[in-house]
Amino acid sequence: MFDQFWPYFAVLSGAISGTSAILEKRLLRSQHALAYTTSISAIIALFSLMLIPLANFSMSLLDILIIYFYSLTLTISYWFTARLFKHGNISIVSPIYKTLPILFVALFAFFFLSEALTPLGYGLIIILVICAYLMINETNKVKESVNYKHNYKFLIIFDALVVSIGIILLKYLLQNVDLLAIIVIVNIFTLINLLIIMLRRGKNYIILLKQDFKTYSKSISLIGVITFLYRIVFYITLNMNMVSLIVPIANVTTIIITVLIGGEIFREGNKSKKLLLALIMIISAYFLTTLA
Repeated sequence: MFDQFWPYFAVLSGAISGTSAILEKRLLRSQHALAYTTSISAIIALFSLMLIPLANFSMSLLDILIIYFYSLTLTISYWFTARLFKHGNISIVSPIYKTLPILFVALFAFFFLSEALTPLGYGLIIILVICAYLMINETNKVKESVNYKHNYKFLIIFDALVVSIGIILLKYLLQNVDLLAIIVIVNIFTLINLLIIMLRRGKNYIILLKQDFKTYSKSISLIGVITFLYRIVFYITLNMNMVSLIVPIANVTTIIITVLIGGEIFREGNKSKKLLLALIMIISAYFLTTLA
């Protein structure tokens, strides 16, 4: 009924994601990434329980297994993204992190979901990718923290790949399983996964989780609600059209918000270049929506 409005829903989901990313960056300055991710996931899982009376849990064992695999991609991507935002510039992390899934999803959707765009569509996606890459401020180092011991670029690529696999799994699930049931089950699974990781890390991490939640409960609750809302809107949007069209629109919106607004908040500079590239991306994204 509302499928013709998919571009607006895609923009809305991207805008919510960008807003959440900016708030995350602020909070992660003083929080441990794993503790933060687990706290947010607890809020999201709690809100998901309210959907139980409305959800249809009729599904096969295979569907449940796929939902669990999807929860693993959420667990990894959400935790790793928190680490990326904690240690890196948001106006650098966001373009790379949100650009790569555009490419990966278009490729995976072609092979696994039989989604094929026109040559113009793929050309517009390439323009979006190039603009997002150029939007990175080359004068800044990708890695902010000299104490960060992991390979930062590898983490971004791996995170983007995991996100893309998760989106393909989600698109498949939405064709076979009730949307609300997916939200409830996957968010509970994700919380369980993170709690297991916390327990395996030792008692100190559990203590850290309790302390962080007590100290930053309002901020954590706010971001949890926003993230929960984002997931609902994004899941609804994926039901409306091809994932290879929706992801570019949503991710470009997130990139523009995090780079322009987030870059300004965190004083990351180079505004004129970013504004020009943002304009090109908006125009390209508009023409991409006309291909549906």
